Amino acid sequence: WERIGIESVLTANNVRQAMKILEEAPVDILLSDIEMPQGSGLELLEWVRGRDLPVECVFLSSYAYFAYAQKAINLKSSNYLLKPVSNSEMEEVLAALVKDIRGRRQVLEKEDRKEKRHLFWKTYLLQETWNGAWLERARQEGIYKPERRVCLHPLRISPGVEQKTRDVTLNHFIVRNVTEEFFEREESAGRLEAVVRRCDSEWFLIFEAGGMGEAVSAYRQCLERTLSMRICIYIGRGCPEAELHERRKYLEWIEQEAVPGDDGLVRESEWVKKDVKALTAPWKEWEQEMVDGYAAAIEAAIEGLIPVPSVSEITYKIIEGANQTVIK
Repeated sequence: WERIGIESVLTANNVRQAMKILEEAPVDILLSDIEMPQGSGLELLEWVRGRDLPVECVFLSSYAYFAYAQKAINLKSSNYLLKPVSNSEMEEVLAALVKDIRGRRQVLEKEDRKEKRHLFWKTYLLQETWNGAWLERARQEGIYKPERRVCLHPLRISPGVEQKTRDVTLNHFIVRNVTEEFFEREESAGRLEAVVRRCDSEWFLIFEAGGMGEAVSAYRQCLERTLSMRICIYIGRGCPEAELHERRKYLEWIEQEAVPGDDGLVRESEWVKKDVKALTAPWKEWEQEMVDGYAAAIEAAIEGLIPVPSVSEITYKIIEGANQTVIK
C-alpha cells in the first residue's frame, strides 16, 4: 500500500459498516465488491454520491453483467474489474488513481492559494487601514512577505460611447482573463500575482520584481484589441511589499497628473514631480486693447501666456489652465 502512495486502509464487512467509516473518516478511494451483505456495492456508491463525498470508486465483481457495469458508469465509478484480478493489475489501477487524486488536489491547493493572494491584495491595496493581526496572519501563512519586491501597474480603460453600456462585470472578466493568459506564457515578465479591480474602469496589476518587462506594449495592444477601448498603463518601480501601499498613492498622483503618449504608457522612472506656477493674465490691459481694436496684439499675448513644456512635463493641470485662459 505504501509503495503506491496509500497511507492507511480501513476495512468494512458489509454496507452498513462501510457507511459508518465513510461518515467518520476522510476516505479517498473506495474498493468495493458488487455483492455484499446488507446491500450491494452499487447501492453503497449511490449513497456516497447522494452525500457529495469526494470518493473515487473501484468495483470488483465476479459478474460480467452489462446492467452492473452500466450502473457503475452512471454513478461515475473509476473502474470495474472482473475477478480474478492479479496483484499487478490491482496495483496498476490503484497507483494511477492515487496519482490522479494527488494531481487534482495540487491544482485545488494552487487555486485556493491564488484566491487567498487575490483577497489579500484586494484588502491591502483598496483599504486605507488594516488590522495588524490580519497582516501578521497573512505573513505567517506565507501570503504576505514584507521584504519581497513586487511591481504595481495601475491600468485604466477609456470606453467609447458605444462601450459605456457594456456590463462592467464583463469588462472585469475580460481584463482578468486576458491578463492571466497573456502573462502565463510570457517568459520575459515577472510572475503575475493578482489583478484587482479598483473601480469600473481601473485595475491594479501586481507582479513579482521585474514587472511586465518588455512585454508591456504587446500586452496593451492585445487587451485593446479584445476590449476595443483605449488602454493606459502606469508602470511603477519595484519595491518591497511593505512599501506598496505608499507606492500606490504616488502612482495615483501620477495618474491624475500625467498625460500618456501615443503608446498609452506612463513610466514612473521617467516622471519627475514639479510644481508649476499658474500665470496671471493682464485682463485690464487686454480689455483696453480690445476696446482700442488691437485684437492681433491680444492673440500674440495669449500665445505667449500658454506654456509649452517638454512632453514629459505636460500635466492635466497645465492643459486645463490653458483651456480656461483661452476661454476667458
